[in-house]
Amino acid sequence: MGDARQTSPLNTFELFQRMVSGDSSAERELVGRLDAMLRQAASCHALRAHLPRHMDLDDVVNEVWRSVLAGKSLEEFDDERDGALRAFMLTALDRRMIDAARRAAHQAEHVGAADGASADPPDLATPSITSQARASELLGLVERSMGERDALLIRGAAKGRTARELAQQLALSEDAAQRALTRARARARRLFAEI
Repeated sequence: MGDARQTSPLNTFELFQRMVSGDSSAERELVGRLDAMLRQAASCHALRAHLPRHMDLDDVVNEVWRSVLAGKSLEEFDDERDGALRAFMLTALDRRMIDAARRAAHQAEHVGAADGASADPPDLATPSITSQARASELLGLVERSMGERDALLIRGAAKGRTARELAQQLALSEDAAQRALTRARARARRLFAEI
């Protein structure tokens, strides 16, 4: 009889830990999950029908990732049920959809006022952001939100450092380093909901 066990997919926090350790497949998987979540939410958004004709879901997703660049902290989105990262990304999506619908309405007003002309608006498609750049920005956002010490602990543990090594690096006792790592992992898990 063969082994019937199947490996379950990694949860988002596990993917993040692998990404921190340098696993590029985890990086692609995590960014892919976030992209899929954003595309799904954009396709169901009430304002989708009001987007400019030239703007597709990829443009909206790219604009959301661009807003991640400006994100300073996930603290205001800290919701243990939904996860701060998910709430942050969906709030950014909502803002981008509202902005795009407003731009479309504004352009329609100006096109209609210009002697009744019905020219298409200029192509304002947002240049694509690479998966690697998205992962890098995501990592920066999460680490800024966690704080330097927690980020150092998570990164060290993800790269295989022991509690003793982390304790030496941070000038802590081994027990204190282990407790700090446990707290850091708990805080980081709160940032991630299943995406």
